[in-house]
Amino acid sequence: MHVRLDRRFSTAGFLLALAVTLPAHSLTFAPIAQAGDSVGQYRVIDLGTLGGTFSSPLDINSRGEVTGVTVPLGDGALRGFVWKRGLMTDLGTLGGPQGAGASINAKAQVGGWSDIDVPAPPSIFNETSLFCNPPMTSGEAAVACRASLWQHGRLRDLGTLGGLNSTAWNKGINDRGQVVGAAETAVVDPTSTRGSPQFHAFLWSSGKMSDLGALGNDPDSIATGINERGEVVGLSVADGDTYNGQNVRGFVWAAGRMAALATLGGSHAGPAAINNRGQVVGQSQLPGDAVSHAVLWTHGRANDLGTVPGDVSSAAVDITDQGRIVGQSCASTGACRAALWVHGSAVDLNTLISGSSGWQLTGAAAVNERGQIVGDGIHDGEPHAYLLTRK
Repeated sequence: MHVRLDRRFSTAGFLLALAVTLPAHSLTFAPIAQAGDSVGQYRVIDLGTLGGTFSSPLDINSRGEVTGVTVPLGDGALRGFVWKRGLMTDLGTLGGPQGAGASINAKAQVGGWSDIDVPAPPSIFNETSLFCNPPMTSGEAAVACRASLWQHGRLRDLGTLGGLNSTAWNKGINDRGQVVGAAETAVVDPTSTRGSPQFHAFLWSSGKMSDLGALGNDPDSIATGINERGEVVGLSVADGDTYNGQNVRGFVWAAGRMAALATLGGSHAGPAAINNRGQVVGQSQLPGDAVSHAVLWTHGRANDLGTVPGDVSSAAVDITDQGRIVGQSCASTGACRAALWVHGSAVDLNTLISGSSGWQLTGAAAVNERGQIVGDGIHDGEPHAYLLTRK
């Protein structure tokens, strides 16, 4: 079974991007969480599975409803789910074997991706788990995947930009039902050695998918997040054929204009999410490009969020309008822990749950305005999605 790689936070550099300064916008910004915000202690809830042994959350809405991926009992296929008040629901697919829920809004609309029953040539969409997911077994023919919207129990194909494949992204839906992600175009990528089409960041709104373009002469791009004002963050990619996170630049798109994001002094930086105050979080390489740190962009300035004490690298993946930030912090050994940034410092979320809970929280994926946090952890030896709520 090919379990999808985590594209929310990657110390290997998935979000990393090339440095360019972000010009001043007419965006407004909120301060990061300040004194008076109490971290408190958390109760941990196991979101379970659909009968299998694996689940991973990708987003949570303001009502505490969660979406992500799981593997049903007796089936190696990855499936999207919605979790609501203790019940996990399979999102189904568009006719192919696999799918995922990537983002969820206050109306319980879910942006994600699904395989369709159409053969597809090898591409970055079906060869890696960064976009969709490879075939379940070795030698199995690849199929196309499509960005999807789940609502009222039905799954909708959001189409493409003229190519075969598309996918919606984490933090990629707002309460207006606008969805962002990446989709293939009808134009051959000039950097491709096998004639693959370009893929571009898209904004889907009111039934129409719009091409957001890319920075400069870059052939490819990905939209990774959107806020309620329709402002989008993402990655501009210089060489999609060999995309590994090292050939990208982060951007903010607003009112039809795309501007590049600065770094913490390294070669690459990339965004994961944007809140309704225009604050952006992600990660950036430090000078020398040996390690990357979580970063908060305000007014175009990149601010180093640091790591949990003793760790060497980190990534931020979500931010609330109050400035509460979650993500992951990792040691030099590669061991990682879920992290929460409050008062400008990173806290290991494992220190905020009961030591007898049986959980090891390895990453935080999303946080809502109520302070509820979802992420990945190990519980009784199995990788399960968790939900943290204040005691």
